[in-house]
Amino acid sequence: MFINLKYYVITIAAIFIALGIGIYIGFMLDGQDIFVHQQDSLINELEKRFNQFSVENNNLKNQIKDLNARLKNDDLYINTVYPSLIDGKLKDLNVAIIETNSDYIYSGVKNVIKSAGGNVISEVDVYPYVLLNDDVKKQQIVNYAAVKGENISQDKVVQYVLEKISQALTKKPDINAMSFLKNEGVIDFSGNFDVPPDYVIICGGSLQKTNYPDIIDIPLIKLLRQQNVPIVGVERSDVAFSYIDYYKKVRLSTVDSVDLVYGKTALVFAIKGEPGNYGIKKSATSGLLPDIPTTAK
Repeated sequence: MFINLKYYVITIAAIFIALGIGIYIGFMLDGQDIFVHQQDSLINELEKRFNQFSVENNNLKNQIKDLNARLKNDDLYINTVYPSLIDGKLKDLNVAIIETNSDYIYSGVKNVIKSAGGNVISEVDVYPYVLLNDDVKKQQIVNYAAVKGENISQDKVVQYVLEKISQALTKKPDINAMSFLKNEGVIDFSGNFDVPPDYVIICGGSLQKTNYPDIIDIPLIKLLRQQNVPIVGVERSDVAFSYIDYYKKVRLSTVDSVDLVYGKTALVFAIKGEPGNYGIKKSATSGLLPDIPTTAK
């Protein structure tokens, strides 16, 4: 009887185990079917979305192609109109150009003035890094000034140099002093200082944040203004650190994109008598361009 009971228990356990295994296998097969179904649905949805994105991408490519074609035509029109728009606007006007930092090239400004009929009579480049950081050159400038009876200290060297630049542009120039400063590598210059400028263009902007505008540009602007010389401040559209807000604080007309045809046009008309702050950056509170009369010179 004991053997038979044990046999029944084992048999019943085996039956339940087999039944459990069967249920588990059935559940797994059903779960696999559900998983496969969900996977197929997901793939179909992804394919649908991919096709939508592909259509949108093609539409955007076509829009970009159309916009590039329009932009090319606009540039062609602007560059065709630009020469006649500025032609003769600065006729016989004498202009001096000052670059207060050597980080960017502003040779195009000279071409703009010439294209508008003006004369670039002088150009001055200031090298602020040398002027502010080379104590040996500072002392040489102090010594030079002392020989000429001008007693200054090293902390007055910047002011001394800026005064010589302002004097060269607006009064009888001290060519010997300017030549000495050029030889020392703190400035460079070219042109004719015997003719005073009708207008001065000051070109700023630097590759990194700096205090140069406060130390060089603003004091020089104030010195020139004391001689009643009108000034406009400009910079390229791609400068990393803008000087425009500094220029605006001393109420200069400004152009923040003088390397672009819009900025070139704005520069000419700002000098012509349309003061404002023009350009493509946030600092351009007067907009892209002044109100330009297109029919009269």
